[in-house]
Amino acid sequence: MPGNSSSIDRVSWIAGALGAETGGAFDLTEDGTGVQKADVAGHPADRVDLLGEIQAVIEGFARALARIHSLPTEQAPLDVGWTALHLDIEHQLDQLDPKELPDPYSRYGARELFGIWTAGRPSVEDLVVCHGNPQLENVLLHQGTLAGFRDLTQLRIADRHLDLAIAHASIHRRFGGDASFIFYDAYGTDPDLIRLDHYTLATHLLANQPPSSS
Repeated sequence: MPGNSSSIDRVSWIAGALGAETGGAFDLTEDGTGVQKADVAGHPADRVDLLGEIQAVIEGFARALARIHSLPTEQAPLDVGWTALHLDIEHQLDQLDPKELPDPYSRYGARELFGIWTAGRPSVEDLVVCHGNPQLENVLLHQGTLAGFRDLTQLRIADRHLDLAIAHASIHRRFGGDASFIFYDAYGTDPDLIRLDHYTLATHLLANQPPSSS
């Protein structure tokens, strides 16, 4: 059942799902928290010095995220939906120091931010398999295509905007604001800005997510 499986079970599941989707094998990384395409030496998507031209890297990153979002959610041994995310955030709230967050979040207490986030629950969820922490360094590319994912410890089924919020911030931080247009063109759809804001706040409320500028 979702939520009852171990981390290694969840990562093993996505290795098999990605392999079925691409026709190639994905092996678990040595620490068991990620997957690597068999016999392919990929590099993190923030290493443009190793991967080549910036636009191609951003496009490859976007297509990799679209790939994981395209996986079937049925039978996935993962936590599902907004309620599961809400519980995770509530359980970690005591670890949050809002003073470490960017404005305007730093102006509020942790419980106030949680209340604001809860009140803003979207009426619609676009549920997909989410990486959970798709920063550039956690996506491995080889010649512009997906070679693997790092840090799948937060893998879940959630609204795609949870991943998009993290990816958007990572791209903005590394390549600047205009890079997000390249990202969304390659990803294949534009974000819902209201849901993007909602899930951006969620990423800040998760105490194990590093604060990131938007």
